[in-house]
Amino acid sequence: MMQRGDIILSVLPGDYGKPRPTVIVQSDAYNPSHDSIVVCPLTSYLTAGLEYRIRLLPTANNGLHQESEIMIDKISVIRRDKLRDTLGHLTTAEIQRIDNALKIWFSLS
Repeated sequence: MMQRGDIILSVLPGDYGKPRPTVIVQSDAYNPSHDSIVVCPLTSYLTAGLEYRIRLLPTANNGLHQESEIMIDKISVIRRDKLRDTLGHLTTAEIQRIDNALKIWFSLS
């Protein structure tokens, strides 16, 4: 079962249509039953110091092969059938960093 913090290979619509790693940011309460999943794509094109980008180093746990960033500013909703293989999972601390970046991006307190 997919859960929040899983890194999944996905095909996003539009300009980001190539298969790429994405991280599930949607609540686990909706993942089993909803037709779509909210994700943030990852990129290996690294930026410097953006508070809404989360830098990840490759680990056995996350399944990444190169240093990457979670693009909080590119949140996407994709159909469940566009999800491919599960690559890995983020740590609790990394998920907390996503939560903080989402608060910044959406101006939530």
